[in-house]
Amino acid sequence: DYRLTFESTYLNHVFLIFQLVQHTETTSLGLILLHTASEELAVPREDLAMARKEELHRLLLHQVPTVLSILNSKLE
Repeated sequence: DYRLTFESTYLNHVFLIFQLVQHTETTSLGLILLHTASEELAVPREDLAMARKEELHRLLLHQVPTVLSILNSKLE
């Protein structure tokens, strides 16, 4: 099951998403994936361990300044 595979390796996916956001050619794709990851945090799911959810939340919060900076530069 892809979803279970994703959850077991989500840290790698989070770092890949931020790499996509930071490169001009893949910024749009990265933002779409970042949006999807953020939505996953907002929807309570029984099959996502609380520790993983908290860690993903922490990782996303840590990257907020970077994402906002990229968005700001794209909107200028």
